[in-house]
Amino acid sequence: MSNRDVIVKRLVSSINQINRWVDFVFPELRQVFKDVKGKGAIATLRLFPTPSDLQSLEPQEIIDG
Repeated sequence: MSNRDVIVKRLVSSINQINRWVDFVFPELRQVFKDVKGKGAIATLRLFPTPSDLQSLEPQEIIDG
């Protein structure tokens, strides 16, 4: 049981770190996606990892991506 508790604490800590960084880099992402761990949010972050990648594109190009 103690091993499970340690693993669950690490998992929760990792999820919180991911959420914090996503909120820091892409604060508007939560307005588009409910869960940043969902398939759509992860695919979007893989295609456009930085805000500067999004600034240079037109809205239709982002949707096509």
